[in-house]
Amino acid sequence: MAQSRKLTIVNELKETKIALSKLAAEQVLRQVIGNAIRYCREGGLIKVWADLDCLYVFDSCNKLSEAEIARSFELLSNELVAHSSSLGLFIVKNILNKYNLDFAFTNVDNGMCFKIQLSQKRS
Repeated sequence: MAQSRKLTIVNELKETKIALSKLAAEQVLRQVIGNAIRYCREGGLIKVWADLDCLYVFDSCNKLSEAEIARSFELLSNELVAHSSSLGLFIVKNILNKYNLDFAFTNVDNGMCFKIQLSQKRS
């Protein structure tokens, strides 16, 4: 799908540790990167990287309103039903909450960025 839409994918991940099981990490990354590919503008850019605290997935897509962002994590939200069941981000939210990891999905210059804390929140 990425090739047919002429997307550039830049993977800058090195050895990165995240407080998730391997299966949970694979599911989260599959969903977040899959959404980036699905919603990225034709000929756009997807970039994946991490720093000491967070993992980031950026894509050059149309920005969402705050209400659309909030609804994107709801099961079967009306905003995304035309494209999918929105099950993906609902699953991501539940996995990250189960592992007590903070995350954010925000508008940034030229697109959207999904940010995931690498280590668990302190109580």
